[in-house]
Amino acid sequence: MQIKPIYVLLLAVAVVLIGAGVYYLQNQKEAGANTQTPPAPPTMTEQQKKAAQLLLAALDKDIELEQPYMRYYDEENGVKTEYVVIKNQEGAYVKEESEWGKFEVYRTANNTTVVCATYLNETRCTDKTNEEIEAAAAGLLARIPTKDDARENKRLTEKLIDYGAIKFAGEIEEEKIGQFETWKIKYELDYRNLTVQTLLSLGISPQDPQVTQVSDWKVERWVDKRTGRLVKSKASYKIGLARYQFMRMYEEVEPQTNKKFELPSQNVEGDEFLLFIKRAQEDYEGKMKCLSLAGQEKWACIKGLAKEKKDSKICNMIEEKSEQEKCVLVVAEVEPDPTICEGLAALKDDCYIVVVGQTGNRTLCEKLANKSLGEACLKAAVEGERREAERRAELEKRAMMRNCQRDEDCYVAGNQGQYCVPTTNKGPFENESSPFLSCFKNLSCGCIEGYCSFRKNKEYYSCIDKVEEELLKEMIRELSKKAKNQTND
Repeated sequence: MQIKPIYVLLLAVAVVLIGAGVYYLQNQKEAGANTQTPPAPPTMTEQQKKAAQLLLAALDKDIELEQPYMRYYDEENGVKTEYVVIKNQEGAYVKEESEWGKFEVYRTANNTTVVCATYLNETRCTDKTNEEIEAAAAGLLARIPTKDDARENKRLTEKLIDYGAIKFAGEIEEEKIGQFETWKIKYELDYRNLTVQTLLSLGISPQDPQVTQVSDWKVERWVDKRTGRLVKSKASYKIGLARYQFMRMYEEVEPQTNKKFELPSQNVEGDEFLLFIKRAQEDYEGKMKCLSLAGQEKWACIKGLAKEKKDSKICNMIEEKSEQEKCVLVVAEVEPDPTICEGLAALKDDCYIVVVGQTGNRTLCEKLANKSLGEACLKAAVEGERREAERRAELEKRAMMRNCQRDEDCYVAGNQGQYCVPTTNKGPFENESSPFLSCFKNLSCGCIEGYCSFRKNKEYYSCIDKVEEELLKEMIRELSKKAKNQTND
């Protein structure tokens, strides 16, 4: 499950911005075993001392965040992700919103967890968390600041300044950032002069990628004059020859908030939630794949995706207006909705004719701007009427085959509960014996798209895999036994 794209590198940089560049992996007790004398504090100018005091005082403010409300965004190499964080006596709430969509996590004071995902204005929430959902929720809830983390961040920042790894550069500048009047401070972060023992004493692994692979750290921090809090942080760094950037901008911060949050009232099963995430992720990745292409290849990819999804809005991903309109025509062939034609310019009449050819709706021929196309439209209507009649007949046939309208219309039957059937079906049912039948235990039986069916989940498929594995082992044992008997004969 992907709770909106927080890459490993992004996490590393986030720690730099929050904790002044420290990503500590080693146990502090182990670090304490190193007794080498730390390096002497560097000589600092008055301006550098003032910058250090300003930064450390701002980190002190983070310790005061008892029940905060925070609204901010992160931006990595131009990709923006927005966050809202609330912590109060009732629990905690974190929202993450990006071009993918939106994720929300609710955690009540009694440890009830609800996770919601929104993609293309469609939302699913679940309070039936499993290991995968709980891990994703924990990742977002980790954005809620704690006093212990804030104290540790300040301690480590102070040490890095004392050991010369943080080197302040330039003058302290005044700068207006959004609604904030700020002091801007700049520094570089460089681990190269720190010994292995010094790194370990700080809790930094000498093998950490931030020490071995990342270089040329340049950090800027903006401190609000009124509150003394950090309101913006920016870092740039190199991995090999490539340079990367990360920024965090706070728009609102309340150390003690009265803001409330309400738990969602409608929740789905955990497996249904994960299926929604999977489908949304596949859709998003399909769009990103198309956008990674160029020219005709890109247009063809977007047209194919729009047709597959029956969604003319996907055509807006094509910048070329004429190709965008051709894309809508492709969608009209599988989703004959005349309203998608109305926003077209050059191909509006063509779009109406395509819809008529699918539905037989002759009234659309009256909307044609080019009246010379009227005869072609009427011919298309004849074909559309035939197709529409066939579609209706197929729908009626399917409707007759359906056996339920709601979950209550279905029940579990069979000697081992292996059937999910409509309540109108009273049997008789065969007494079956199969190792696979145990996998139906604990599955919910209900009405799915008009048919009584089991809602199969990960546990079901895992059970099937285990049974198949045991049967394979048994078959191998039997074959080995036969081979052994033949050898003895």
